[in-house]
Amino acid sequence: MGEKGFKDIMKIASDEKAIEYVVEGATLECSKGITSSKLATPGRKRICIGNRLQANIKDSKPNKNIMPFGKCRRGKKKPCTPKISMQWIGGKSDVIVDGAPALLATSKLVCQFGGTICIKDSGQSTRRCLDNKSTGSLLMVGAGALAPGINIKDAQVSNSALVVAAATMKAANNISKLHNSKGANSTKSSQQTTDKAELLPTSGYELEYNPGKWNDGARTQYSTNCFAYSLDLQFNPITGEKFPAHPIWDGPTSRGQGLSPGKLSGLERTPESFISVVAEDLKVLGWDFVPIGETERAPQYAYKVALVIRTGVDYHWYRQNPDGTWSHKPGALGVTDLDFSGQLIINPRLSDLSNYEFVGYFYIRILPDNPYRSKMVTFTIPK
Repeated sequence: MGEKGFKDIMKIASDEKAIEYVVEGATLECSKGITSSKLATPGRKRICIGNRLQANIKDSKPNKNIMPFGKCRRGKKKPCTPKISMQWIGGKSDVIVDGAPALLATSKLVCQFGGTICIKDSGQSTRRCLDNKSTGSLLMVGAGALAPGINIKDAQVSNSALVVAAATMKAANNISKLHNSKGANSTKSSQQTTDKAELLPTSGYELEYNPGKWNDGARTQYSTNCFAYSLDLQFNPITGEKFPAHPIWDGPTSRGQGLSPGKLSGLERTPESFISVVAEDLKVLGWDFVPIGETERAPQYAYKVALVIRTGVDYHWYRQNPDGTWSHKPGALGVTDLDFSGQLIINPRLSDLSNYEFVGYFYIRILPDNPYRSKMVTFTIPK
């Protein structure tokens, strides 16, 4: 995300018209769940709205605050067993409820199994949820690392971690509404199904799809971004250092998030040199980065990635899963295999890209004896 985009988000954050506080009994939905559930607030002190206990961002504990959502859409639809180790993102930082920021109807929560939990009804009155069709949209805002040099204090932010998170959510909602009004990519997205015939060919060397290894609600989640996920890296393979973390984790001292193109090679990227800089980054690691056709199969020891971009503003990467579907890691939020419309990603080019433009497919090839392979999350080579 560039500095202009960051300031635009902060402007949106100042719009308080959409604020709605959440109370006990609020209806929750998960993008991976089959049914909705109700928010519980046991032990909350008597701070009430309409005779209902008001919730805060710490009301995120599985089976205490967050109840199961029936069956989970992952795998063979096993019973839902929420696994959450983070607080709600997007609370009202200047309204404290029982020692923590108040929970808002626009707040979001991520399950380590890849689901995004939203609030369908605040518990006060009926409201339209950011359902699965718009949940995907919020996942993309700020997908690329924040530009180096952005000083959160310059944006006059207090309690920056929470404000940035809330601002991101509001900006995403705004973008989603604009996108839906234009109808961009909506027809293509609705035409996607899980029909195996529509899946793009795989090489057999795709990386494991395991959101639990990324969505820890802690340092790993907040210090990795889409580019790091596309390379399967959770720290700098050359220096061994963790990547910079999002303001949600590092606060005002944050130097951005994740791995940015040009970091490994030391090259400065521009819109014109973006792809060549990525190639140079991977060359430093001894990895091949080569354009490939949509329906082409990646060669031995290689897997496919896809790039979308908002010129001069942001970028985003996807990588192919072993079963032929695709996944991505949108900024500070968790790894998911759903697109902007909450649909399973069968083909990135045909998925809902919101206001991003599709650039192309590439393959990344890493030979078995490459010294940096052991630095990857999934470093075993399929037989």
